[in-house]
Amino acid sequence: MKSSGYWKTPAADRQTAPQRGITRDRAGNGGIRVTIELVTDKQADAAGNAEQRVLLEQRPDFYPEFQAALDELLRPRAGRLCFRAPSGATYVLRPAGGEGPTGLEIRLRKDHDRPADPDVVDRDLWAFLEWLMDRVGGEWSSEALGRTGAIYRMPGAPGRD
Repeated sequence: MKSSGYWKTPAADRQTAPQRGITRDRAGNGGIRVTIELVTDKQADAAGNAEQRVLLEQRPDFYPEFQAALDELLRPRAGRLCFRAPSGATYVLRPAGGEGPTGLEIRLRKDHDRPADPDVVDRDLWAFLEWLMDRVGGEWSSEALGRTGAIYRMPGAPGRD
């Protein structure tokens, strides 16, 4: 499947994303509220100038449902989705650039060069994946993701401990 091209829009053409919070209960996690808050480029930039790649997906278009959901998310934001995760950390989903693999990456924005706490990053990425599953819909759901994560003891998944 060919990329729609929305992931490759130049930064100068980017529009800022409206701030929207999406909150829901996380199944199997004692009613803890999991929040993914979409933030603007300016808010993401305020989190710091240092970045750390925390996830790379080389084939985000492998499943057409994901391609459609990602296009819907990235199109109005010119290929860059900024969000604040439950830990309060700010991340940017964008095209993987530079040399090496292509696809989409998630980068943590921070104000220091120290590596991020991997347990915090795992929980934040898991919350983002749950949020994304709910947007993809169909057979893809945060509940199914949670069951799969628990079975395979995936980092960040509820019930892993």
